[in-house]
Amino acid sequence: MLCFHGYGEEGGSFSFLENALGNHYTLLAPDMPLHGFTQWNEGLTLTPGQLVNWVQRLIQHAGFSDGDKISLLGFSMGGRICLQLAELMPGRVERLALVAPDGFHKNFWYRLSTQTTIGNRLFNYCMKQPAPVFSLMKLAGSAGVMNKSVLKIAHYYLEDGDERNLLYRRWTTMRQIKPSIEKIAGCINRHHIVTRLLFGRYDRVILSKRAQGLQRICPAWVQIHIIDAGHQLLKEKHAATIASLFFE
Repeated sequence: MLCFHGYGEEGGSFSFLENALGNHYTLLAPDMPLHGFTQWNEGLTLTPGQLVNWVQRLIQHAGFSDGDKISLLGFSMGGRICLQLAELMPGRVERLALVAPDGFHKNFWYRLSTQTTIGNRLFNYCMKQPAPVFSLMKLAGSAGVMNKSVLKIAHYYLEDGDERNLLYRRWTTMRQIKPSIEKIAGCINRHHIVTRLLFGRYDRVILSKRAQGLQRICPAWVQIHIIDAGHQLLKEKHAATIASLFFE
């Protein structure tokens, strides 16, 4: 099982699942580029091809062969990684488990800041001179355009200069990881990939309704589970629920 963590986290975020899944799977949980102990020397770009090569080397290094099936577990940003891998190497994927996953919604501001030259330059400037950003956030919060949960997360990562620099580098590096839900749906149906999605009912960052389209296209293989929780689902108290995504 390959486990991919969320933004600002590390592969160790999945360690609490060892008791629940360790007797059934070998868990490989790498640190993503610019996270944890991973040394990333490829510039501010992770291409889909680089991602696949990186994963294949990881699997081989762990002693598995090219023919071995894998399962994918992704949380938040890691969900987008898993969706991209399922699109690019569906024949290898036996099961796909996504926990509060990114990748289903095309956020306008993320696309502007990472997919366009002007937007990326403006993004870089704002990370160095954040005062206008805080003013806009305050205005958006007062107008109800940005909910309190998102505002809280934004302030956490923007108030510190080092975190702002990392935010720019991480977002920019991940800009080419853009899974196509339509293509993934085709892969799931053709390759019979068992897919389980877990969301928090009170999550205001990742909404479960964004994944309903995939379920409609792949009703035989995709199930959505919603529990009474917020966004941060990688907790010991949810270990049994997450583990159940691999056994039902």
